[in-house]
Amino acid sequence: MPMGLFKKITGVWRTIFGRKSTHTVLKESENRYRALFDSIHESVFVCDFERGFLDANARAIEEYGYSKEELLTMAPRDIVAPEHMDDLSTLKEEVVKTGHIIFETVHRRQDGVRLPVEISSRIIEFDGNPALISIVRSISKRKQTEEQIRKSERLTGVLEMAGTVCHELNQPLQAILGYSQLLMFDIDVNDPLYSKAEMIVEQVNRMKNINSKLMKVTEYETKYYLQEKIIDIDKASRGR
Repeated sequence: MPMGLFKKITGVWRTIFGRKSTHTVLKESENRYRALFDSIHESVFVCDFERGFLDANARAIEEYGYSKEELLTMAPRDIVAPEHMDDLSTLKEEVVKTGHIIFETVHRRQDGVRLPVEISSRIIEFDGNPALISIVRSISKRKQTEEQIRKSERLTGVLEMAGTVCHELNQPLQAILGYSQLLMFDIDVNDPLYSKAEMIVEQVNRMKNINSKLMKVTEYETKYYLQEKIIDIDKASRGR
């Protein structure tokens, strides 16, 4: 075989081998990236500021209920709760300015369930272009704990108020009841004043019943009355 032809064949073989090696390396690198990406316990999204989601890990697909194909046709605005939609532009400006950001918001899953989340976002390079990678952590349990703490604090305030009210009202109510009953003894049953005194006794006993419920409050429960939120004494004292 002529030396020139041999060199050409060798050159072609090396080129083909090199291409295969490069392809293999890229494939292995991609597989390692996917394995690592999908092993992260939290939901992870990669998104472009203009095109929307570019990638999402297995946890995100499981957590949000969308298929991978569906998510890649969506953008952050499609999973953010309506009342937090206006925050997106502000958050975008901040992450562009600082390169990273941590914030709390509320997302909506495919089934409509609201999901309080904490998001840590950072600008990265993805396929040669700037993109945003966001690690999304559900904070539902933390929010529930915080709400329980707030309820406990409010309950403490209610109990302190109830104790004070009960103490201050008990003696005046007892006095009104006693004098009203004495009046009924002195008034003829047929006298119009008797029914009025009887009404006073009835209302005082009603107030004493309310006072008794206040002393038994063990929970923080509310209800709406004339568009105002007030303590629901019946529910708040049902535990005792």
